[in-house]
Amino acid sequence: MTKAAAVLFAATLAAGVWGATSIQASAAERDWSGFYVGPNLGAAWSDVRKSLRTPIGDGNPPYFYPADAEAINAAGSIRWRHRELSIGGQAGYSVQFGNLLLGAEIDIGRLGFKGQASSTQMLPSAASNFTTETTVKANNLATLRARLGYAAGGGLLYVTGGLAYSKVSFNQTTVLASLPTNDDASETSHRIGWTVGAGAEFALDRNWTIKAEYLYADLGSFRTTTYPDTPWDGGGQPIPFAHSVDLTTQIARLGLNYKF
Repeated sequence: MTKAAAVLFAATLAAGVWGATSIQASAAERDWSGFYVGPNLGAAWSDVRKSLRTPIGDGNPPYFYPADAEAINAAGSIRWRHRELSIGGQAGYSVQFGNLLLGAEIDIGRLGFKGQASSTQMLPSAASNFTTETTVKANNLATLRARLGYAAGGGLLYVTGGLAYSKVSFNQTTVLASLPTNDDASETSHRIGWTVGAGAEFALDRNWTIKAEYLYADLGSFRTTTYPDTPWDGGGQPIPFAHSVDLTTQIARLGLNYKF
């Protein structure tokens, strides 16, 4: 958990504990079983890595000279650490056995990540410039999770984990004018990864609850290989550009639930 996420989650949890001290007697005997639905609002911290790898060799197809390959790989490997608003909603069902709670929850919310980078650098062997432009984006995040909790009076502490989903896309263009060589890579992947987290929920009355929650989601990586347009292709093998994108995110948020 990042420091900012930890601070936010601790603050929301403290607010919930303070609110729990004023819960009415009817809420203190709350039964957590049943369906519920509600909105949530918080912040997300995303860590996105776009990497490029092209072979290092002797300058003959399918290889660049070592210094050229290293320069191209460095320009095409970008990392973003981005903070964004997280807003969405959740729905779930819980069953209570004494103090033990078992349940399932589905939620969907705005992730809103879009990273852009552009660079112009020197190609060492040709003593000329090349340009790289990169865009990576992910608009939404959905999770399907199990919840295991301990309920006492009007309060609930729980851990949660399950599947995470997002549509992630990237575009990267590399132009080496002196060769000339042009690579235009574009890929969209429907990512299914995993998520874990924990939270605390408190009853406001017999139907309404408020919760503070932290989630960590890992959407793994996806890869694709492109073969740039280059005059070398005619006499030998094309030079491969191997692309990969990795995305993880952390979310700290408050939510309201209405139990039917």
